[in-house]
Amino acid sequence: MVMELSRLLSWSFAWRNGFHTALGLVWFAMAYLPVSGASAQTAKIVGTGAIGCDGFTRAIDARPEAVREYFAWAQGYMSGALLRTEVGVDDGLDLSSRAMPIQTQIVFLQRYCGLHADRDFADAVHELYRNLGGKGM
Repeated sequence: MVMELSRLLSWSFAWRNGFHTALGLVWFAMAYLPVSGASAQTAKIVGTGAIGCDGFTRAIDARPEAVREYFAWAQGYMSGALLRTEVGVDDGLDLSSRAMPIQTQIVFLQRYCGLHADRDFADAVHELYRNLGGKGM
């Protein structure tokens, strides 16, 4: 009788633990795995660069040294995008490439916003990222 009770208790314990493990895996899957047919996640962009191209152009015209703040934001934004890309997509992408030095990147952002005043500064950064060879943003 003691042996049978022991076996029953151990089966019950194992079933409960197995159930909780299975339930945990289901919760994990629901929380972290993409749902088929779901649309891409949208995020509110914040910080210095969360401005339109026209605002960026006005800001650097009024205070030329402000371009450093905007470019620092752009570098952080691109670095974050680079970290989130899938493995193999933008591996080895150099955001401070010799082919496109920092000053050239700044001029690129200024020209883009000069030509596309109705767009967001983040759009200029996306285009810069693509010009640097990135595909994942």
